[in-house]
Amino acid sequence: MSYIVVSDITNALFSRIQDADIKQAYIDKANGEAESFAQAKGIIDPSNIQTSPLNSTFKEYLINYALYMFAGDYIGINDVEVTDGDVYKQLFERSLFLINRYKPEITYEMITGTVGDASGRAVSFGRLVRR
Repeated sequence: MSYIVVSDITNALFSRIQDADIKQAYIDKANGEAESFAQAKGIIDPSNIQTSPLNSTFKEYLINYALYMFAGDYIGINDVEVTDGDVYKQLFERSLFLINRYKPEITYEMITGTVGDASGRAVSFGRLVRR
């Protein structure tokens, strides 16, 4: 099933790829990750993943996953020695940062569409006093 498509990724480096099959391969990896991630959250049947609309945090996670995989394959393509100036290394690190930022925020409810976003959850802080 497709959770993201090529047109969801607007990154300039990714857009440089001329071969549609290569672009689609990274999209397929991200879509596979969507189902693996959902399984880790207890969603066994992929048909329970709400796709219309796909939760925005989950979608950003998948887009950055595709970019992370893409950049990882292209690091050092122009030079033997990878430096901090390597644009693919920068994209790889940025995408990994965003993956790690979004991942803990994504809940079962967000994936299945039973709650629109993280604001559907409540947290309370306070001091409990028993008398």
